[in-house]
Amino acid sequence: LRLPAVVTLAVAVLAFLAPIYFSSDAFNSIWLSWIGFATAPPRSNDYVPVLPFLAPFLVGLGVAQIAVPRGWLDRYRKPSGKRNLLAFFGRHSLSFYLIHQPVLIALVYLGSITFPPPPVDQVEAYKKSCEASCMQTQNNVDLCQSFCGCTLEKLHSENVFDAMMANTASIEQQSKIRDVAAQCSAEVQ
Repeated sequence: LRLPAVVTLAVAVLAFLAPIYFSSDAFNSIWLSWIGFATAPPRSNDYVPVLPFLAPFLVGLGVAQIAVPRGWLDRYRKPSGKRNLLAFFGRHSLSFYLIHQPVLIALVYLGSITFPPPPVDQVEAYKKSCEASCMQTQNNVDLCQSFCGCTLEKLHSENVFDAMMANTASIEQQSKIRDVAAQCSAEVQ
């Protein structure tokens, strides 16, 4: 707050550029990923590292350090009326933040009940997942399609497909699933 605006803006530029130039696998640990130098950010819905997201704050601070002494914001300083909804939320920002989250979640939940997504075609989901997994092991497309088609057919004939897709297969069913995979692997190669 006491530094000149030019210094604050320069630090904002550094905060923005630092993750680009200093990213390293050494920061991928959950204990260090918050800094912003991780090359593989943690799986999270609300992951916001300090860098580069400190930069917009510092830009705002630097601009305010320039604008306030010159009076550029004076016309916005007049007290707002009691009916100004934005000013009310600004004065009670924590309450607004804590209340709007459950309200939004409830609206999304009601929307999902009112307009549910179409059911997932388990056969197509299995084919896509199987082929993607197979391709990761450096196999060609034809081999993967043959293997996945074979396993799909045998899983249905053994009556274990639905249990496998629901992740409720018993130990006996899991054994059948492994046997099917081994049989199909031998057949297509």
